[in-house]
Amino acid sequence: MTNYNDGTGRWHSEYIAKTKRMTDAELDYVSKDCRAAYEANPEGPKGEQYADEILYCNQEIHRRELRAGDAERRRRFRELDAKRRSFDYDADESPYWGYS
Repeated sequence: MTNYNDGTGRWHSEYIAKTKRMTDAELDYVSKDCRAAYEANPEGPKGEQYADEILYCNQEIHRRELRAGDAERRRRFRELDAKRRSFDYDADESPYWGYS
């Protein structure tokens, strides 16, 4: 995997591809872990990377929920989405965009 700050942007496409291979539990864990790290030090050297990881994991969870179609997974998605939406953030400084 390339370096986050290498200036090519390849890290982003590689990480998005990596999320497609992660299990639901891994995606949820990484999202929560990165959120905790970001909240602890948003201005730190990896703050932007954590925000991107939160975004890409949540996008993959959302994609899977839309494709799954079954009621239990939709219920779980709504529950997780409500938790994500409760994250206190400024729209201009959001580490990820919400689902509208």
